[in-house]
Amino acid sequence: MNESKALLEALQKEFIQEAQNADDAGATNFGVHDIQNSIIVSNNGRPFSPSDVEALCRSGASNKYRGGNSIGYRGIGFKSVVNLAKTKSVISGDYAFYFDKDITKR
Repeated sequence: MNESKALLEALQKEFIQEAQNADDAGATNFGVHDIQNSIIVSNNGRPFSPSDVEALCRSGASNKYRGGNSIGYRGIGFKSVVNLAKTKSVISGDYAFYFDKDITKR
């Protein structure tokens, strides 16, 4: 598989994951915007709770469960696509934080 095709498939997976997260949060609006060479994904779903933030930051952690009202439940979706960008910021309710490849490597 060539590098361009692999990148396209990874980006498709990213957008599917983001749409799934929006649906799980009960969003009625979902947007993807290109602003100053950054891709901004937004939705109007339920803001993050403390356990949501913890689940994003811990490997294998999820506050969703199989058979519940969410599509995802394993806690690996966001983590599987977070490495597509050098920096990935999260802003939700009272929370604002980011994941950065360079900082993670230290």
